Amino acid sequence: KAAGAKAAGAKAAGAKAAAGGAGAKRGKEGKAAGGKGAGGKDPKKDKAAKKAAKKERLEKEAKARAAKAIGRVDIRVGLVQKCRLSEGDDTLFVSTVEVESGSTRQVVSRLGGFVPMEVMQGSKVVLIVNLPEAEFGGTQSQGRILCGTDAKDKKLKSLIRPPSDAKVGERVSFDGAEGLKPDEPVKDKHLRPVMKKLKVVDGNALYDALGFKTSAGVCTCPGIKAGTIA
Repeated sequence: KAAGAKAAGAKAAGAKAAAGGAGAKRGKEGKAAGGKGAGGKDPKKDKAAKKAAKKERLEKEAKARAAKAIGRVDIRVGLVQKCRLSEGDDTLFVSTVEVESGSTRQVVSRLGGFVPMEVMQGSKVVLIVNLPEAEFGGTQSQGRILCGTDAKDKKLKSLIRPPSDAKVGERVSFDGAEGLKPDEPVKDKHLRPVMKKLKVVDGNALYDALGFKTSAGVCTCPGIKAGTIA
């Protein structure tokens, strides 16, 4: 009888140990699964993936807005045929610029004292051609020749230059804005935000992070590594 009781006790202890082992196993499984939600997904990884997707979407939307903005502005390669000082104001250059075969326009630039006239004469330049006609120093202007200003030395200026083989009259393009029709004319409220994003980085002319492109290559700003464009 005593031996039977002893055997029964041993059996109960074994059952308890087995139950304890099963509980511990379930605890480990629960701990391992604790970092995962329904379907075995890791909430932290899922949150990071959603954050990355949102960032990518916002970047694409920003690039699309930037492309649409610069697409309103008609920037062309031009050739300065003649250049003279404005009467009564030696800071103003009055240039006759060819923007397409047989077609010229008069453009006034406040570059006297910064860019030598002989540098302007006969140069290929980059200019905005869809501005409303304006008057400077009593002289009508039909565009804006783009020029870079050094970030450290505001007196150091240099013309934005297309490649020497760029075609006169061709429109400067930007990634994402190809084929967009420019405004005629572009309104100041649309032009000002664009002008704020024109800059020189490592000697290259940029709009935001987009390079000024022509069929012959990108536009540059010789002599200036970093600065603004106006």
